[in-house]
Amino acid sequence: MIRWVIMIGSIVMVIGYIAVTHNRLKSDDLIMLTVPRVHSYLSTESYKIFDVDFIISDPDAIYTLEEAYESFTLITGEQELSLQLKALNPRGSTKMNGQTMYQFVLTLRIPIHTDNISLKDEQAIMKAALTNQETITFDLGSFAYHVINPKDSQLSLNHVHNIAGQHNVGVTSEGMMIAFENNYDDTVMIESITLLNDAVTIDNHLITSSDATFSLDLKIETLIDETNIGEAIIRPGESEQFAVKFHFNNPTLLYRYPIVIDYRVNDTVKQYVIEDFLFINTNPYTEKNAPLFKDVIIDD
Repeated sequence: MIRWVIMIGSIVMVIGYIAVTHNRLKSDDLIMLTVPRVHSYLSTESYKIFDVDFIISDPDAIYTLEEAYESFTLITGEQELSLQLKALNPRGSTKMNGQTMYQFVLTLRIPIHTDNISLKDEQAIMKAALTNQETITFDLGSFAYHVINPKDSQLSLNHVHNIAGQHNVGVTSEGMMIAFENNYDDTVMIESITLLNDAVTIDNHLITSSDATFSLDLKIETLIDETNIGEAIIRPGESEQFAVKFHFNNPTLLYRYPIVIDYRVNDTVKQYVIEDFLFINTNPYTEKNAPLFKDVIIDD
């Protein structure tokens, strides 16, 4: 008799736990948001690590537990790629319209083992399957991932500086200053610079040689003189600094990205690759960026 009482009591407790958890997760009070942005990654290896963050009103919800996730799928257009979860970590809290929101970061790995892959989409999403049979969907924004095999280059990078701008979507990159040294015996001509993501374009005919000194309040407009654009060249044994302006197809946030420089020397086109450069290390979850927030969709 006692055994039956214990079993019934245990069943009631489990059912009660499931009911409470289900009701809490489905409560209209639960808020879970993410910020789409420009995700642009380049790897000279066969995989890449990247982060997807979110804020949530309940720091104890199942979505904040690493063990609650079974699988992740990146969906770009017609392509689907399985991702591996490396970690889920808290990253403090912030106030939104007087409410405390808790930030978490999913660190994921793209396990691709094929050379020279190119993957891009301006409306990528990520789906996560949970142990409670739910699926949640993150709007990633623009996503690009490339695996390439860079060749040896005698073009040396001296420095890269981000030029930030305050827009209606908050602080984002709007250009850069980049300097190279030419170690060839012949003149180098910069033909193009790309960030490998269609959401951000560069007018390569506006790449401007500049002797400006970098400062945090520097504006890209003061560096680009469209009435006096010359060839982007570097003479043998010399260094040259260039100003580069970014153009966005839609309002978005751009914090880090790869840089690929195509240049010509001796009538041969070569390539210089900067695999990953963090230009702005800032938290996107501010009230200024609220128009960019997207709900994380929860489906049974």
